Amino acid sequence: MRRRGAAPGGARTRAPAWAVWGVALGVVGACAQRPIRYPPSQPVLQTPTPDPAARAASNAESNPPPAPSAVAVQPTPEHVFEPARLYIKTTNLSLYSYHTKRIGNVEGYLAPILHTSDGGFLVVGTRRPPGPYRVGVSQPVVAKLDATGAKQWDRSYRRSGFLDFEGASAVEVAGGYIIYILSYVHPARGSVARLVRLDPAGNTLWDTRLRGDGRAGTPFPQNVRLVDALLILDGHIYKDASETAYGWSGSVSLEGSVLSDEVGAANPY
Repeated sequence: MRRRGAAPGGARTRAPAWAVWGVALGVVGACAQRPIRYPPSQPVLQTPTPDPAARAASNAESNPPPAPSAVAVQPTPEHVFEPARLYIKTTNLSLYSYHTKRIGNVEGYLAPILHTSDGGFLVVGTRRPPGPYRVGVSQPVVAKLDATGAKQWDRSYRRSGFLDFEGASAVEVAGGYIIYILSYVHPARGSVARLVRLDPAGNTLWDTRLRGDGRAGTPFPQNVRLVDALLILDGHIYKDASETAYGWSGSVSLEGSVLSDEVGAANPY
């Protein structure tokens, strides 16, 4: 759902103008040459020859073998997701466009389609009745599919206190999944972020709502990433009714506790 003058998910944004200036500087340095003065001759001191075994141990200590280079993990090829895309097309499910660029990546970012560890898929999106937009009828949907794209389960994750929803993205964790849902208190406001943990069968284990009601003071996480057993969020926030956006970052544990919620500098774009 988009609002006029809003970033994906309902939050306002203002892109700054950028100007590039090139400056050439020339620096000329002059150094006076001084005559080289050698110290007076000194007697040569004889040093004992070290034991060969001690020398080898010392060399190994000061010159450790190079660490093996990391093997880059390649993103999942696009064609792998065809069964999931067919399900999306045939079940009237729309994806959160801002996160579709994350599909198939291997960097821990939450994405609308996951290729799960069992060989199947997890799909996150929004389902609305056909026809003109109506308030209060959207469903944030999560569907688990097998490797052929056949549905194993398909559930909506509405929550009381909200009118509308957008199912955004997900990540697989041990014993289930974590889902990012944009939830709207009012159609004229921005979204409130929710993170929902599910077990493998789609049952809700916890449902964490970040602060705010879609007005000033509500953070909007544009990216959510799983890093070292933490959900790392970054985005922006409006502290008041002005058009000045500020950077925002936060983190949530895998148990659903909000660990950090920090406002950064103005105009983060």
